[in-house]
Formats: sequence, structure tokens, C-alpha cells
Amino acid sequence: MTDIDESLQQKSSSEDEEEEHVIKSGGHFDPQRWPYLKKFRILFLISLPTFLTPLSHVFLYPAMLEIKRDFNTTTEFVNLLFAIFFIFQGSTELIIFRALQSLGISASFSLGGGTISDLFIPSERGRAYAAYLIGYFVAFATGPFIGEFITQLLGWRWIFYVLAISGGVILLLLASFLPETFRPSEGSLRSIKPHKVQIVRVENPTSPSEESTSFIQRKRYNPLSPLKLLLQLNITLAILSKSVAFSIIYIQSILIIEEFSSFYDLSNLTIVLTYMSPTVGYLIGNFITGKYSDVLVKHESDDTQVIKEDKPVFKFPVMRIKVAYYSSLLVPFFIASLGWLLRNRVHVAIPLISTFIAGIGLQSQCNGVSTYLIDACPGKSASALALSEFFSYLLVVIVILIIRPLEVLVLLGIGWTVSIMALFSFLSIIFLFIVLGFDARWRGVNTL
Repeated sequence: MTDIDESLQQKSSSEDEEEEHVIKSGGHFDPQRWPYLKKFRILFLISLPTFLTPLSHVFLYPAMLEIKRDFNTTTEFVNLLFAIFFIFQGSTELIIFRALQSLGISASFSLGGGTISDLFIPSERGRAYAAYLIGYFVAFATGPFIGEFITQLLGWRWIFYVLAISGGVILLLLASFLPETFRPSEGSLRSIKPHKVQIVRVENPTSPSEESTSFIQRKRYNPLSPLKLLLQLNITLAILSKSVAFSIIYIQSILIIEEFSSFYDLSNLTIVLTYMSPTVGYLIGNFITGKYSDVLVKHESDDTQVIKEDKPVFKFPVMRIKVAYYSSLLVPFFIASLGWLLRNRVHVAIPLISTFIAGIGLQSQCNGVSTYLIDACPGKSASALALSEFFSYLLVVIVILIIRPLEVLVLLGIGWTVSIMALFSFLSIIFLFIVLGFDARWRGVNTL
């Protein structure tokens, strides 16, 4: 019994920090009041899986020809391999393990967004989400070249070995150092460890069943419950807008290297720069949107709210949509101009500038919608982000397997292909415009 008592009394340093915080906070467990050093340490940890997300498919771009040769298969099979990854984000076993790989990675975005919602107040979430995605864009820009290096040096199978080793290391870091950040709603009973059931002993119990009382009940897990969010038109239209922008990002990444190498006699180094041009735009747009939307949220009065179903409903989330809307206006023109600039063989710097500016608008749109979903769905931000990721990747799968952008490119040419992309971008802007106009009504916000 002594050994058991001693083991029960032992606590990790992270648990001691949480208890000390609870005492200072008057018995409340509130990660938003944690020191910034601790919050950014957690932010770094949850951002590590996002680095693997793009690597898991862009690593394979340089290895596509070798995979086709080794498995004696077709281009359609390799495209299916990418589609399997996207829908669940060789041979039969290759597809199965590819699906399992994407299942593990796909959880990072939704859970990461939920953690940001737990840790940061609304006027800090835009910048926090932007910092959270740094690893994603660094990997997106450098992944094809790292994959080429691994393929040439060790063979394409080592791409999966490297991903497995990296994933194992990240899993070990998360399991060892990532604390619980679940933040109960205001007014609910809070405990030092809110993810555990709090047991209180009752004096002089009349029966064994009354000896202890549980004050925190476990919620039943329903994997289909996030679909209820689609009944809210503002959520549905915001997700559709982000999904279209995300698919344009993917199509642009396919067409850039293909078309720049076709129209210009470029060295390998220059081709690398053409691929990185929109990625740098994504990174800059990510930070611009995060910073500016936080400024708008901070200046939005907290008095602009209404009590709905015993919960306050604030107006400030629509500020994220406002930034996403105005940023997205850059996309149609610069996406459409790209094709016609390439077709007329202007100086290579001009279409690169076009892809860069379009990249700023596209990622600003995606970032604005993602942080809007976090703010507009308190307590369900992870579910909302999971829905947005699902539909984004689903649309990419449709593009890969049904629309087949490279075949459309051959049929219509680069000019009309990117013009169609610009039309879809304009459609996504219409979705944002509708949400911007009706968000207050649909969410029940008192705007007076």
C-alpha cells in the first residue's frame, strides 16, 4: 500500500504547473491565462505534424516515374495514390498504408485549430494560426527537392521510411510534452485536470453507490455530429469558399512547373524558384491575414453580442470573413493573367509576380475562413476545421480523378484553363460576400 500511495502522490512538472495556475486563477482551469512562453511551446509542438502533411505528398512528386516503373503501372494508378492520401487525409498494400498514413496526418489540422482556440483569446488567434502553419509552407516549398534528393540517393521507398521515422519522433514529443488544454465553458464546474472525472467522497454514505459522486460526465463520441454544423449556412458557405481556394492552390502547384518548363528554357534552379514563388506568397498572405484580422477583432466591441441558448454570441468572427473577402479579390485577375502571360511568352519575372500575388490572396482567403470557423464555433472549432479539411481534400480528389487538370490543359491550353480557375475563384468570393452580409442574422448577433 505504501508503494501505491507514493506513486499516487508523484506528479509531473507539467501537472504541478497546472495546479499552481489553478490556485492562482481562483480554482479555474484556464489555458488562456497560461504564460505566453508555455502557450508558444505548445503551439510549436502542435505545429510539428503540419510539417509532415505536405511532405507526405510533395515528397512523392519526383518519385512518380520510378513508382510507375517499379510497379509496372499507369499514371492513373499513381494519381489514385495521391487521391487516396487526400480523401483519407503500387500495389494493394501500398494503397492501404497510404490511406493509414493520411488518416494520422489529417487529424493534426482540426485538433491543432481546437488547441489554438483553447490557448489564445480571439484577438490573438489569427497570428497564432499563422505561426502554426509556418512548418506547412516551409515543407510545401522544399518538399519536392528533398524528395528528389532522397529518391536519387536512396530510392523512393526511403521517402516512406523518412516519413515513418519523422512521424515516430513527433509522436514521442507530443506524448511526452503536450499537456491537456481543454477549456470548459464559462460557468461550468472546473477541475485541475478537466479531461478527467472529478470524484468527491461523500461523508457517511448510505450505500456503496453513494460513496462517491462524479461531477464531470464523459461525453458520448459521435463521429457524425460535426455534420450538424452544415445546417448553418454561414458555416457551409465559408467551407465551400475555402475548399475552392484550396483546390486552386493545388492545381496551381501542378501547372506551374509543367508550364514554366514548357514555355521557357529554364535551368533547374530557376524551375525551383518558379515553384517557390506562390509558396512565398502563401506564407506572406498567411501572416498578413492573421495580423490584420486580429487588429479588427481587437477593435470590435465586446458589447456587440446577444445571449442565445444561454451563451453569448459575438459579432467579431465576421471580421475574419471581411479580411478573407477583400484578400480574395486579388485572385481571379492574377490567376487569369498567369495563363495569358505564359502564352505570350513575356519575361519570366512577370508571370512569377502574378503567381506570387495570387498566392497571397489564396492563402489569405483560406486563413481567414479557418480562423472564422474557430471563432464562430466555440466549443466545436475542431469539428468545424475537420469539416473544412474534409471538403477541401474531397474537392482535390475530384480534381485529380475526374477533372484531370493536365488533360484539360492539353485540350484547352493554358489561357482558358486558368480562366476557368479564375471563374471558380470568383464563385468562392460570392460565397464569402453572402456570409459577410448575412453572418449576423444567421448567427443571431445583435448588431444594434
